Amino acid sequence: TFFSFFTLIPSILIAAFSLFLFSFALEKYLDNKITTAVNNSYELAKNYVNDVRNKVEADIILIAFDTNKSANFLNDNTNEYLRFLRTQKLIRDVDEIHLIDSSGNLIISTLDDRQTFTQPSEEALEMVFAEERPLKIINAFENRSAAILKLNNYIDTYLYVVKFLDEKISNYLTESK
Repeated sequence: TFFSFFTLIPSILIAAFSLFLFSFALEKYLDNKITTAVNNSYELAKNYVNDVRNKVEADIILIAFDTNKSANFLNDNTNEYLRFLRTQKLIRDVDEIHLIDSSGNLIISTLDDRQTFTQPSEEALEMVFAEERPLKIINAFENRSAAILKLNNYIDTYLYVVKFLDEKISNYLTESK
């Protein structure tokens, strides 16, 4: 029995070494696969956010064009103005449309509860004053993509459009980064 124990030791060592080698190789193989999957998922999520941001930029230009074109018609009737903005919201598939002044104060909004309005930052307003093109604002932490643009046919009036991001994708971006 003593000799059989010595003959068993090499078999145990070979089995342990083989198991370790197999485990190590499998771990490396799966590690590469998981890393690739996570990186690809992260890139897809970033592309989604960029697509939403670019869509909001295109939408704000179209909404601004329609709003500027209808300035004379809309200025006389607040109810018609609100109906016009709600129609734009549906057509363009955005979540919120606001008209604000240069201080960020709400003039008119598609929100049912004006208390839920989130004012753009002062930095964003200052940047939009300096340029004639839309300012894109992305905030993955708040699941929000927005844009601000000066309306040319109005005095001290800016168009502020908001599109919410998919919360799951936004959370994934913040976690995986």
